[in-house]
Formats: sequence, structure tokens, C-alpha cells
Amino acid sequence: MPRLGTGIQAPETGWIPVDDQVRQLNQRYLSAQTPEDFRAVGLLCRDILLSLGRVVFDPDRHVKLGDPMPKLDDTKLRIGLMLNAEFPGEEGARIRTFTTAAWVFVQHVVHAQIDTETKARLAADSTVYIVNTLRTLMPEPSGRAEGNEEAGDLVGGSAWDEPPEDEDWEPDPEDLAYLAEFAEDSEIEPPWEP
Repeated sequence: MPRLGTGIQAPETGWIPVDDQVRQLNQRYLSAQTPEDFRAVGLLCRDILLSLGRVVFDPDRHVKLGDPMPKLDDTKLRIGLMLNAEFPGEEGARIRTFTTAAWVFVQHVVHAQIDTETKARLAADSTVYIVNTLRTLMPEPSGRAEGNEEAGDLVGGSAWDEPPEDEDWEPDPEDLAYLAEFAEDSEIEPPWEP
């Protein structure tokens, strides 16, 4: 049976862990010959998606004050929070819908039984596609490759933290505006909403 192309074509993203894994994916795909080899391609695709969720997610930008920190390996939630924060409202709806559809497809392919060259190629190409899509949407890396935050930690302090002991202290007007906006819109937008 002829090979399906010469390998997985992917430009460098600048996200070092993702780029390293995509290079490994290309090498593994090119040398794969057995069902076990093709399954290893699928596992590497899963690892790439985990790394992707770490590099595009920035808790300072993508989690609302007081909300719990998503788990380090909850890629779907991390990418969903990033999309909701970076592409909000009606204007961002098409981007969120498109990216969500691509994500659902990738998840289906990667979690299927990958034991043939065709399935391995589909998993690899789909994974690289979502990497390239998110790279296009996020031209500058926003997240941290290695997460120092703990899942379940609350982001930021409580809005009700005690003010400093300084008698002249007054809240920052931007903080007051944020709190007023937060109070009006207290419902958390679920990830992956179009």
C-alpha cells in the first residue's frame, strides 16, 4: 500500500513544546508500519492537544476573578475559556463555532481506535489543523507551557478582600467598574458556546 504523503506538514508556531511534539509526530508517522506504531501516532496527537491547551491558556486573561482554575489537563475547558475571553459576543461567535467544530472532530479522530495508516494520518492532520487554527487566532503565545497554577485555585483575590490599612486608600475606578459589570453579568459563560 502506498504511503499517504511524505509526512505531516506543519509550520513552526513558536510554541516550543507544541513544535517539538509536531516534529516528533512527523517522524513517528513516517516510520509507522504496524498497528502499534499507528496507535503511538494517536497518543502523540493527544499529547500535542494537552500541550496546546497549556500554551494558549493564560489564567490572568482567560479566567474571571474568583472562578476556579481549570485542571492542567482539561484542554477542552482551557481552550474554551480562551475562546470566550478573546472572541466574546456575537462577533466572536463564528470563530468559537468553527474552532469548536474542528475540536470535536479532532477529539473523535484521536480517541478512535487508531490502528491503520489512514486513521493515523487523519488523526495527525486533524491535530496539526487545530494547532494551526489556534496559532492563527493567537499570534502571540498567551499561556505558560508549564502550569504553575493549581487546578481548583481561585483566580485573583476575592472582590471582598480587606483594603490596605492605609487610611487614604480608595478603590481603583477601573476595579469598581469591573465589579459593577461583574455584578450585572454574574452568570459564567460556559465554554464552547457559539
